[in-house]
Amino acid sequence: MLSATAGVTALVAVLGIGLASATFDPAPRSSPGVSVCPTREQSVPNTDEPVEVDRSDPAVPIWSDEFDSPMGTPIDPARWWIETGGLGWGEEELQAYTDSRANVGYSGTGDLVITARREPGEGGARYTSARVSTCGTFEFTSGRVEARMRLPEGQGLWPAFWLLGARQPWPQYGEIDIMESINDMSVVEFNTHQPLPDGTDWEKSSASPVHPSGSWANDYHVFAVDWRADSLEWSVDGTVYARTTRSDTPAGGAWVIDESPQIIVLNLAVGGYPGAPDATTPFPAELRIDWVRVYANADTDVTRQLT
Repeated sequence: MLSATAGVTALVAVLGIGLASATFDPAPRSSPGVSVCPTREQSVPNTDEPVEVDRSDPAVPIWSDEFDSPMGTPIDPARWWIETGGLGWGEEELQAYTDSRANVGYSGTGDLVITARREPGEGGARYTSARVSTCGTFEFTSGRVEARMRLPEGQGLWPAFWLLGARQPWPQYGEIDIMESINDMSVVEFNTHQPLPDGTDWEKSSASPVHPSGSWANDYHVFAVDWRADSLEWSVDGTVYARTTRSDTPAGGAWVIDESPQIIVLNLAVGGYPGAPDATTPFPAELRIDWVRVYANADTDVTRQLT
């Protein structure tokens, strides 16, 4: 979801304050990094020691959200942080992310709904939308991560379900894109970004086949990654479409995701490198998430968990 630039500009939302902007220079792997949500972490205890993981029943998630709360209920702060702020987000995106219930809220019928709207937003944005993450509430390495979602479709729409290193600068702590799809939604993409010595990233990208109906936005689908210390395997509705292993790391690159705790991110971007919306783009546009679940495997470690 982030771009491959050396000196990444990280846009960090600060609860109750608005957008904070910081430019990070590439750091060596030995650097402890900085949190992607430092203000959030001030009020969230963390020992940086692994949390005990119950592996007694692999069919039971170690973390999940079923989004069954009534409409109008505030988003569960023990699971999600709503990131806010205007324009950019490292990808020249056109939306402002807000915490308005017009942009993110429970449907009352079992979904979390992220809604992009064509309306003025912070920083001169022409669109508003939402982005939620587990920053400060759940950080982990390895496991099966999946979500059942229904995607929006339209020029300039960019829904994503991804994992981001809980420390920065990017890409020193890795990124795993479980699903992102752009514009026509005929295919969904799977990626990992990991560091090169010059502060840029190496990327392994794959995509699903074109959906038989022509669009993955036609119904709900389960998007998943099986993440182990030395491999990643992406699937949709149980069908594996892509795989990468440590052996795919290019000369000089590093495979860091085995030791870099990640957070879960869900967002609906507007614009950026997919291009701007046009007259055919339907607004409001909805990304509907039925549930998100994380299952443990033999490599799973949890370094932060509030629930």
